[in-house]
Amino acid sequence: MTRESSSESLPDDASIDAGRAPAAPEPLAGADAAGERAHPDEHLHDHPHEQRRAGARPPLLRSSDGFVRQAAAVPLRRRDGIVEVLLIRRRDRERVRWMIPKGLVDPGLDEPQAAAVEAWEEAGVRGRVLVPAVGSFEYEKFASMCRVTTFAMEVAEVIETWPEARQRTRGWFAAEEAVTLVHRDAVRPLVRAACVRFEAEA
Repeated sequence: MTRESSSESLPDDASIDAGRAPAAPEPLAGADAAGERAHPDEHLHDHPHEQRRAGARPPLLRSSDGFVRQAAAVPLRRRDGIVEVLLIRRRDRERVRWMIPKGLVDPGLDEPQAAAVEAWEEAGVRGRVLVPAVGSFEYEKFASMCRVTTFAMEVAEVIETWPEARQRTRGWFAAEEAVTLVHRDAVRPLVRAACVRFEAEA
């Protein structure tokens, strides 16, 4: 496992001014009704994920069958020929429970865009969300059932300071180790599928 402790840029990604705090990213991929990638949302800072950061929860968006809509990213990179997965965990939890970045789909965002936002806010990474999704999983929260649409994400940049750095730690793991560490059984095949998708895109 490799812990991140410094800002890191990978090839083909725009540089960041080290003298200022990084802003929330524009989503680098999305999907329109035909399944094509959408253009980056130029007004991401106006969306309700900023309300969440300030402590207010935006409205819960639901699918046609009543599930609360959430999105997740499986951040991936290749290091020395090995595919690695970035996992996160809460700092205030006694037990080690590694997870992938996930959260609500806020009004004005689609699932791929929401996955990009969660990867930035919870894990401090930017990159390319690969569409379509590798699958979804369900769990109970907000006194409702949530459906989490999950995407592979090709990481282009790892930032030292990110919005939830005080609440979460992160670590890079080899693909198979990451699959065994993720604490939700339903997420494990999605992590494995994301690794396969990532390799296919390479």
